[in-house]
Amino acid sequence: MISQVISQQKTKVILQNITTPIKSWDNNQPFMYVGFDHMEGTKLLVEYFKKQFPNGAKYIMLYHNVGYVSQMRGDSFISLMGNKYIPSKSFFTYGKSHNAQNALQNLHDDIDFAYSCSTDISVGASHGLVNLSKAKKILLNGWGGGDKEIDML
Repeated sequence: MISQVISQQKTKVILQNITTPIKSWDNNQPFMYVGFDHMEGTKLLVEYFKKQFPNGAKYIMLYHNVGYVSQMRGDSFISLMGNKYIPSKSFFTYGKSHNAQNALQNLHDDIDFAYSCSTDISVGASHGLVNLSKAKKILLNGWGGGDKEIDML
């Protein structure tokens, strides 16, 4: 897709949700190319949760869809957290905020935090935690800084 956009020679700035290294732009070098690196964001969240729970923790994994973003944000998180940090359950929410809300409303496990793989999932999960009266007991991450998420902060 990027190659097609660049070949039109009209685009000057590209913002992409996935970091895709392109080694050769030929004669169609954009003014700026920015990609979001999901792995780097995941590493920052790993650092944060390890500081919050230095002795280990149980958590629930709220994936988005089956695919790249869930692998980079979710599977990488599980791997980087190590053996002291146990995902007690995981759910694919398919990008639906209400699926995350339902997953948390039906949660019977004792968990320390919920790890969300996208902004929409974080919004739904926060509503699920509020409905459980556990919003202040269970940590929840966010990702994208979209309007809803910023309003909630």
